This record gives sequence, C-alpha cells and structure tokens, in this order.
Amino acid sequence: MRFFRWLEKGWLVLPRSKETRFSLIHVADLVDATILALNDSRARGVYYLSDGTPYSWQDVGGNAAGILGIRYRTIRLPIALAMMGAAIGEIGSRLTRKAPLISLDKVRELREKYWVCFPEKAEREFGFQPRRDLASGLEETIRWYQRAGWLRTTR
Repeated sequence: MRFFRWLEKGWLVLPRSKETRFSLIHVADLVDATILALNDSRARGVYYLSDGTPYSWQDVGGNAAGILGIRYRTIRLPIALAMMGAAIGEIGSRLTRKAPLISLDKVRELREKYWVCFPEKAEREFGFQPRRDLASGLEETIRWYQRAGWLRTTR
C-alpha cells in the first residue's frame, strides 16, 4: 500500500538494483488455485504459485503509474540506508505503537536478488492457470484501492 502512496506523490522508491526479480500472483488467482487444489485428489505437497513471469520493481511501478495517470521520479534506496531507516522506524514504532514504514525483516528479504517461482507443478497436477498478469492485476487492485478511498482517483 505504501508503495502506491509514494508513487501517487510522484516517487518510485526502488529498494534494490535493476536486476532484482520477484514473482507475483493476484489474490483472486491464489484463491482459484487453492479451490482447485482442494477439489483435486491429485494435489499433494507444496505448490509455488505465481502468474509465471518474473518482475522488477520498475515493472510494477511503471505499470501502476500508468494506471494512476501520473509521472514519477525514481529513487534507488541503498540496502544499508534501508536497514538504518528500518531500525530507527522499529524503535519509533515501539514508542508510538504504530507500525513502522518498513521492518528489518522486510529489508532482509529485499536484500535477496531473486524471489521467483513458477506454477508449472500446479498447472500439471490440477490445472491451475493464472488469469491475471501484472497489468490486469494491478489495474484491478488499484481501482479497488481507489473505491475504498485508500488511493486517490486518477488525475
């Protein structure tokens, strides 16, 4: 959510290098996969679910900015600075009893270059096919956030 709010203000804060890639899945596709697995006796074990495409923060920010109809500036945040900010934020959150902007655990996750998975096992074993890619999933998510009043409407 905060990622989108910063973007709304015209800032795309990138937490790592351009090479970082990660997987995403829209919650509706996750629910569909869960229901398929529950109803198929062949489903066993662990499944790594995504829409099947590795993304960068630039991919997410660029698509979201297009949907929001805004221009943005990119800021690359060094991990060391993010760690320091998270540590200070966690101390402040204990005093104020409000959630920090970002936690140390989240920054530790962001240090990793790849958080990528592919849904082939779920496709093969119980027929899961994601219906949303990054653009359509972001469009749906951002429009929902706007209807809920969490983001402003398109300028």
